Amino acid sequence: MAAHGQQAGPLKIALVATRSADDADQVALAEAARGVAQSLARELGPNVRINTVVCDGTSEKDLRPTFNFLAGPGSGYDAGATIDLRRPR
Repeated sequence: MAAHGQQAGPLKIALVATRSADDADQVALAEAARGVAQSLARELGPNVRINTVVCDGTSEKDLRPTFNFLAGPGSGYDAGATIDLRRPR
């Protein structure tokens, strides 16, 4: 929480979707999450940073660096982005 007289930093949200190119339902879910994130980023403006992280069963330990980046000051200009963490086939 910001101290009296200071502005709070932007709210940062990440939507996570698992996506397998072999499963049409997972592809549709990932694309829907991406569309929601992009729409909200445009509508809510600079005080909300919302992004989509697409992964393929990646462990929480592997996702931690990405979420630390998204929650930190370095991601101040990322909004509506899709970060694809799927391993190449």
